[in-house]
Amino acid sequence: DVADTVVAVGNALIAAAARAGDAVLALDTLASLGDAASIVSYNAALQALVKSDQSLDRVAHALELRRAMAEAGLAEDEASVSSLLAIFGDGPLGEELLAERSLQQQQQQQQQQHQQGQPQGQQQQQQQ
Repeated sequence: DVADTVVAVGNALIAAAARAGDAVLALDTLASLGDAASIVSYNAALQALVKSDQSLDRVAHALELRRAMAEAGLAEDEASVSSLLAIFGDGPLGEELLAERSLQQQQQQQQQQHQQGQPQGQQQQQQQ
């Protein structure tokens, strides 16, 4: 399929730009993919921001990518979070991201416990 080929080529170009630290090329290529961009596309663009030494606002671009991912219905994965933490650092944005991630993990654990039919209190008591 032509669309799949375009995305694959776009992803390869974004990944190459990331390896070279060329965030501008990575972001431009990501934008050209439009709605066809995948989590792989976004993660490669985030990695380009991490490695970039270009004079651009990496935090602002990372926040924009995060917003675009959410709007596209793409959930952040470990690669996304790792890149975002590298960009945000130990500041408030990094702390907020870690808090969000912790809350998501707690919610996933609660869902798993609920699906197993065991109340959370009983599960925690058994673990202690």
